Amino acid sequence: MSLLRGVVDMLPARVRRSTLVALALHVAEFRRTDAPALTTQEYEWLISEDTGISSLTIFTVMTGRDMVRGFSKAAPRDFWDFGRCYRLLQRFPHWQVRLAEVGAVCPEWAPIAGDWDRLVSFYEADQRDILYIELQRHLDSPVGRVGRS
Repeated sequence: MSLLRGVVDMLPARVRRSTLVALALHVAEFRRTDAPALTTQEYEWLISEDTGISSLTIFTVMTGRDMVRGFSKAAPRDFWDFGRCYRLLQRFPHWQVRLAEVGAVCPEWAPIAGDWDRLVSFYEADQRDILYIELQRHLDSPVGRVGRS
């Protein structure tokens, strides 16, 4: 834990507290021996400022490590949340073809995973309103609602 503390001490003060809380929540998950070890790149993303519950949901499914412990798994709800997921999948492009697995674990993800490429086009074109409307449409669909019932 002293190594992690040293890493945390190097972070900007504004993120230090939330990082310590996140690390405390996940210490048991890091000690698991039945899941594959995180790669350096995965660990660097995990301690970055570019995480949220929906991107952590992807990370959890792809790595087998429950990084949303204590929270419900969730799909992106707005432009910024989608952006965190988009940037995660840019960093780990081989995960994008596995998005259906996220939908299997978190049903509200299923319609979003199935429409990922079209949603990405709205994000990349900075069409925030359209992306928001489409995300809400998916979340309000019968499949999307299953995850929240």
